[in-house]
Amino acid sequence: MEQCRLGGTRPYVNLYIPEGEEGHVNIKKAIDICTQFKTSNQFWSFLVNEGFIKDSKYFITLDPHRSWVQGEENVGYLEKQYKAFKEHFMFDSIEFSREVGKMKE
Repeated sequence: MEQCRLGGTRPYVNLYIPEGEEGHVNIKKAIDICTQFKTSNQFWSFLVNEGFIKDSKYFITLDPHRSWVQGEENVGYLEKQYKAFKEHFMFDSIEFSREVGKMKE
């Protein structure tokens, strides 16, 4: 069975992204959510820097995120998502792999 992994995205953008006409994947909603999250990060950083929040390590963390799929159709769709995300600077660290060894990392 074909399988793959998409990594490097953030959980807040892991949402249903419909496949449009001619197989196009529209990531506008993910970009909007990412922009809002980055704005929130700036606000939280301000609160920490000004001493309103004493210790940010309990709520501001970087958590790696992975999406796993199996089956030719699902793998194809995830690869289309990867290609759409990779073109945008907010998601340029995204990775896609079909290699089992890479998936185990």
